[in-house]
This record gives sequence, C-alpha cells and structure tokens, in this order.
Amino acid sequence: QDMFRLLEEQLDVAKTGGVSLLERVILVIREVINDYALEYQRKISEESHSLEILCAVGNNCLRTCELVSHLSKTIDALLSQGQVSQLDLSSRFQNVAKQAGEKCGQAVFMDPGFGKLFSLLCDGDEWREGVATGSVLATLDDFLSDFRVWLDDYLLNILATSMLIEC
Repeated sequence: QDMFRLLEEQLDVAKTGGVSLLERVILVIREVINDYALEYQRKISEESHSLEILCAVGNNCLRTCELVSHLSKTIDALLSQGQVSQLDLSSRFQNVAKQAGEKCGQAVFMDPGFGKLFSLLCDGDEWREGVATGSVLATLDDFLSDFRVWLDDYLLNILATSMLIEC
C-alpha cells in the first residue's frame, strides 16, 4: 500500500511538469509494477514456503490487483482522451495469487504426517474399519479450518480445488 501511495504522489508531481514528464513517469510506474509482479512470481515458483507465507502472498497479490486497478484509473484520468495507460497488470498478480492457493493445496499432501496417514487409505485394517478415512477427513478439516481464517474466499476455492485434484 505504501508503494502505491508513493507512486500516486509521483503522479501528482509529474502532472505539474507537463504531458511529457507525466508520460515518462507512467512508463516508470509500469516498469516498477511489472518488476514487483515478476519478483512475486519468481519467489513463489522457486522457493518452498510455509503455508502461512503462501497464504499471505496470495492475499497480498489479490490486494495488489485492487491497488493496480485503482492506480490505473488514476492514470487514465490524468491522460488526455484517447490515451490509455496500459497499466493493467492486475491479471499477473491474480495468477500469482492463484499459484499460491494451488501450492497450499499441494503442500497439504506433501506434509509427511498427512502423507503417511493418507497412504493408509490404500490398504490395511485401518482402511477396512473406516479409521483411516475418518482420520484423513478430520485432518483435512483441520487444514481447511486454518485456511478459512488465512485465505481470501477466492483463494480458498482455488485451494479446495487443488486439494481435490491432489486427492
């Protein structure tokens, strides 16, 4: 939020310098936001993160979509008619948020304890007696209870779909 506030302040300064300066500042803003999205993309795809961090990244990216959209509208209002800011990078942030939700679902199934529990569904007395199924469902419910608190509803749906696919 601070970064977007600062970018809007730069726009306010640039508009007093004329159209040429305003256009150059808009190009720089586009580059800054693009680099910001690329860094999120790189971090989420290259590194292993805790579930809490993945949730925070997903939620932050969704919030950033709103901030980019607001900034884009501000820029469009400053430009003369016929010019478009071409600042719409919100879909990139939405894709990173979606990836974060999917990675959360995959991480649940990569958890060693849950993996061992889930393997009991394949064979054994626990499976035949229904104990394994009950334990798996209870564990999934525990994970989902945490995710309901940690994730935006949009990402919760993505996570649930990812978990279903993994299952």
